[in-house]
Amino acid sequence: MMIRIPSLAILAITLCLIPSGCSTGGLSTAAVETEEMPEDFLTRPRFEKPIARPLGRVLLRWGIVDNADGYELQMSDTESFLTIGKTWTIRGYNLELPIESDVTIWFRIRSFNQKATSRWSAPLKVDEASL
Repeated sequence: MMIRIPSLAILAITLCLIPSGCSTGGLSTAAVETEEMPEDFLTRPRFEKPIARPLGRVLLRWGIVDNADGYELQMSDTESFLTIGKTWTIRGYNLELPIESDVTIWFRIRSFNQKATSRWSAPLKVDEASL
């Protein structure tokens, strides 16, 4: 009985078995690490911990992304973002919103400029326990 292994699986297994000191086909790891990102590449923003504000409000903040012109923020009642409750386009790096008690809301954010849009951030869960 012969077992057929797809070529991608063989490649993945081979790559996992290559010791870190073996040849990379003329590419040094130093050259890869210091290579500049393309100018149309934007990193994903990262949320900071949400801050409870007076009168049932919450302050959402995120780290500034170099070369971003702004940020697109989405709100959903599910972590999967199958339905979008609201979307904001923001030039700054924070947003204060009213939040109902006993409700869980999810947020995600991405950066953009004239040439590119980043991938969405990891979802941020906002509820009474997270504040």
